[in-house]
Amino acid sequence: MPISSFIFRLICSALAFAGQLISPAPVQKQQRAWAGAFAWFPVLPSDERDFFWLEAIWRRRHPVTMRWEYRSFRTDTAKLREAASLADRPPLIH
Repeated sequence: MPISSFIFRLICSALAFAGQLISPAPVQKQQRAWAGAFAWFPVLPSDERDFFWLEAIWRRRHPVTMRWEYRSFRTDTAKLREAASLADRPPLIH
């Protein structure tokens, strides 16, 4: 097994174990609190411009539509820092 695959599995199992230990307090149905999740498939958070995939995100059930709603809750400075670091790289899709 390559070392990168081992590290990836180790991180995933640690995240799953941490999710079991730090379970959120019970919430009423009306409140619909945000819960931490891991994006195993590409999702588009409502407060972002790009998709998130294989990253930690927040999700909840929308109170009206009952569909999953995703957010990243990143600050504007974190978004600007990422944009500045990616500015010198060529785009992935031409």
